[in-house]
Amino acid sequence: MITPALQLISRQINNKVKIVFGTKALQELYKHCKFIKIINAQRSFRKIIMPKRRPGESDIEAYCRIFAGTRKPIQKLPHTYVDGNITKTLKDKKQCVAVFHGCLGRKYVNGKDIGIKVRQHIIDCLCARNMIPVLLGTKKDYINYWKYNNIDKCKNYIDKLSLKDSVSILAQCQYFISNDTGLYHVAGALKKPGLVIWRRTDPIKNKTPFNEIIHVVNREGDIKISKRKIENYINHANSSN
Repeated sequence: MITPALQLISRQINNKVKIVFGTKALQELYKHCKFIKIINAQRSFRKIIMPKRRPGESDIEAYCRIFAGTRKPIQKLPHTYVDGNITKTLKDKKQCVAVFHGCLGRKYVNGKDIGIKVRQHIIDCLCARNMIPVLLGTKKDYINYWKYNNIDKCKNYIDKLSLKDSVSILAQCQYFISNDTGLYHVAGALKKPGLVIWRRTDPIKNKTPFNEIIHVVNREGDIKISKRKIENYINHANSSN
C-alpha cells in the first residue's frame, strides 16, 4: 500500500529508495522493483505509523500527500507495485479464479458465521460454470476460514506455497474474489480484476487505486446481498472472457 508514496520519493531524489524489509517473504516480492533498493541491514528500524487521513481519503492517498510534502490531494497517484514475474506455473489458466480470505482473525469466525455460506457460494457458483476455484492463503487462513467449507473441487494451495509463489499463481488467474486482505492489494498491484466483499473493514480507507476491482459493502451481513453480487459478478466476468 505504501509503494505509490515510495515512487514519489524516488522521483524526488532521482534515485532508488533504500528499504529494509522485516521479513524475507516480503523482500522476495520487490527484487525487480525499479524504484526500491533492498538493503539487508540497518542500525535501527523506524516503525511506519498510519497516516492521518482526511475525510474520503484512503491510506494510499494520505501517504502520497504526506510524502510529497503537500496539503493538496495528489491528482495522479502512482500505481501500487509488486513483482509480477512467474515463479510457479498454473495449468488451466483460462478457467482458474483465485479465491482467498484472510486478515480478520479467528475471533470473528465460528461454525455459524455467514462467511462460511458466502465462501461456499463462491466455490459452488464457480464450479457450476466450469471454473476452477484456486484457493490461496496460509495455514491460519484454513483454520480460521476454510475448514468448515467443502473445498474438494478446488485447486487448493493453502499452506502449500511461499508468498512469492502465491502471488505468481494469482497473477495467472482470470480474476479473483476475496475479502479485504493482503492478497487483495497484491491483485490491485498486478492489475487483476476481481470482486471484494467488505463487511468489517473500511472500503475507503483500504481501497486500492486500481479501478477494475468491484467493491461490495455488506455491513449488515445480509447473505442474500453477497450471493446476488457474487453471481452477477461471475456471470459478467465469464461473459467478458
